[in-house]
Amino acid sequence: MLLFTTGASSVQRLAMMGNAGPARDCATTRSRCTTALAAEGIYAAHVALDLLIQSGGGEADPDALVERCFELYERRDQPEIKVGNHIEQALANTSA
Repeated sequence: MLLFTTGASSVQRLAMMGNAGPARDCATTRSRCTTALAAEGIYAAHVALDLLIQSGGGEADPDALVERCFELYERRDQPEIKVGNHIEQALANTSA
């Protein structure tokens, strides 16, 4: 299994995060090759973290994140997921 994690700017583009582009695009592209890799018995996934990781933080709790990644591995039905909505909330607050 290949599991890539990046920040949420990997799935929601932000100009101020442009320097992360090459790594972000590599992780996203690699995980989207799941079908080709599956033929070789390899599962690849990308998890975009759009939250501040903190103990006791619900879905932001490290144990909850591990559980989410393990479920993704067990199901093997998605090449990419986004956890949290920190960026969306921040953008909504600045435009209000």
